[in-house]
Amino acid sequence: MQSVTNILKTTAQSLWHRGYLYVWANVAFFVACLPIITLPSAYFALWRLMYTLHKEPDTANMALFWETFKQNFWQSTLWGALNLAFAIVHISNMTAYANNPEPLFRVLNIVWGVILFLWLGILLYSGGIYAAMQTPNVWEATKNAFVMVLRHPFFTLFLMTLVMLLVSISLWFLALWVVLTVSMIASLSSATTIELLYQKNTK
Repeated sequence: MQSVTNILKTTAQSLWHRGYLYVWANVAFFVACLPIITLPSAYFALWRLMYTLHKEPDTANMALFWETFKQNFWQSTLWGALNLAFAIVHISNMTAYANNPEPLFRVLNIVWGVILFLWLGILLYSGGIYAAMQTPNVWEATKNAFVMVLRHPFFTLFLMTLVMLLVSISLWFLALWVVLTVSMIASLSSATTIELLYQKNTK
């Protein structure tokens, strides 16, 4: 319970004190995503900025966003392409066989649901872990994100619930997508990553 409180408290405090950075970062994220192919680079840039805002707020600025955006372009683009391919194949399988009454496909739907949960968790944690690394590497961050989801399924479910709540609110107030929503998701994700890494280091 204390960990959940820490996550919510640190996110709220950073938003209160540096709300303008959330807005600028959110707008920059969408601008950076305009060619579409640059979305993965923008993802890692935003998550690194939010992670830094929690850990070293004095060094968190938009220059860090653009530096990260340019730094890992090719690695993150390949990472994004692989994730897109996985998403298309996996979601196609889930939707194609969702209503099949045969026992085999019911079991497969459960398995695919678990895999979807793992994948979404990886997407939420990879950026924060990337930012925490002394020598950032997209593939190492993804591997460690997978391990984090396996070790902390309930925290991951908690984080996903918060993200779903944010998304639901933003569907009612569409302007939030442009000025805040993605930055808030990155901030909550980064705060959760920091809390889980802290727990690991104190054991």
